[in-house]
Amino acid sequence: MSLTIRPMDERDREAIFSWAAKLGWNPGIRDGECMHATDPNGMFLAEFDGVPVGCATAIAYDATFGFMGVFIVNPALRGHGYGATIQHHIMAYLGDRNIGLDAMTSTQGQLARRGYIHAYRHVRFEGVIAGARTGSTIVPLTEVPFADVCTYDAACFPVRRERFLRVWLDAYGAGGLACLRRGRLAGFGVLRQALRGFRIGPMIADDIKAAEEILLALGSLSGGAPVALDVPEPNTSAVALAERLGIARGFNTARMYSHTVPELPLERLFGIASYEFG
Repeated sequence: MSLTIRPMDERDREAIFSWAAKLGWNPGIRDGECMHATDPNGMFLAEFDGVPVGCATAIAYDATFGFMGVFIVNPALRGHGYGATIQHHIMAYLGDRNIGLDAMTSTQGQLARRGYIHAYRHVRFEGVIAGARTGSTIVPLTEVPFADVCTYDAACFPVRRERFLRVWLDAYGAGGLACLRRGRLAGFGVLRQALRGFRIGPMIADDIKAAEEILLALGSLSGGAPVALDVPEPNTSAVALAERLGIARGFNTARMYSHTVPELPLERLFGIASYEFG
């Protein structure tokens, strides 16, 4: 008997996202198909004697950068080295790329010992967005040229990710809103239905005023249902805005990188896409 790791098929993907749901991760309802469409070869299932024991996903965004997510080992089977084997498989798949990930508290020390660099924390905020929508500059994101959205997103991510944005907006574009100033894109956010309520991300804006307009509009779009937003803690304006809008602070994760920490304008990043996509 031995541990084997193979690519997931569609049935596997459904099972894995149910594992994530049981752990309280609350993925978007179409996140699995978005993952497969973004990198069809980057979803892996670990089996011991034919029984699933763990999984992980990897997105090779380009030749220099990749992102690892949905890293799960069955809690009843931990301590047997399965997690290390899965991680080595992911690292082999991504090769020499700089690898980003968002680590839970329980795994940060282990990842640090393997050479991952702690960059900063993300804070989960969750609740009903309070406040009336006041901005008149909000339009559906579909009215903004896709190339403009890609360029705007690239300023706050280590590499350009057109393929991800295309499949993300194909799946969740109805929940995308943009802030325009004199015809120029000044921010955008995407609201997606999750297993419980809604998730917001990515959420990028020129400044806190544009971010507030977008968040209030997304709150209206959610129909009063709870939303979740994962905020870079160094963006103190984003943290203050979430608290001011009545969203409760929850758990933290650590953004870590395998090689180097990219220099990004975190003051413009008000919410990441997800812990699986970066």
